[in-house]
Amino acid sequence: MLRDGVRILDPVMGGAGFRRELVHDGAYLCVQYDRRGRVLELHFAGSLRLVSQRIGELAVMHDDFMRALLGPGGGHYPADSSDPLDGFHALRMDLEHHCADFLRGKGRYWREIAERALRDPRRFTITHEFLQLEDARRDARRAFGVGDFKKVVAIYSSMRSGLMPAERRRLEIARERVRTGRRDGW
Repeated sequence: MLRDGVRILDPVMGGAGFRRELVHDGAYLCVQYDRRGRVLELHFAGSLRLVSQRIGELAVMHDDFMRALLGPGGGHYPADSSDPLDGFHALRMDLEHHCADFLRGKGRYWREIAERALRDPRRFTITHEFLQLEDARRDARRAFGVGDFKKVVAIYSSMRSGLMPAERRRLEIARERVRTGRRDGW
């Protein structure tokens, strides 16, 4: 599905001189289109999930950018559809019709809009590190489910300060199971 999706975007991004690269392979796939410090980053998990634009150090979520540019309705992306490829079609429309300065321009107008988007309290910011933590959380839940308690302890111990209550309880149980060698029972 991701391969089909990037085929939809490749003509626009490649036509503007961007190169595509897979930068994360896990539960959340991450693809970047890059051209000399300009990056369009796509996160995919069954459908297009998160899209961000960056020039230099200034990064903004695509939907926040579109709301700052066009108003509360924003652009075409994200698409409200059951077809995962519709998100890619919607993103392509936004890029073609509203992102010329990001794709080919000097970036001054893009920066103005991106800075406005970042001042909006409704903005949604997510980082690659956040997605890696989500992958780790998912791995810990799976390990707990299959009784790999050493792995649960290792994963959760590395993120101790950010654990949710259910995760802290799983960590306690996993530590007890590692200590006693028991595989079941509470």
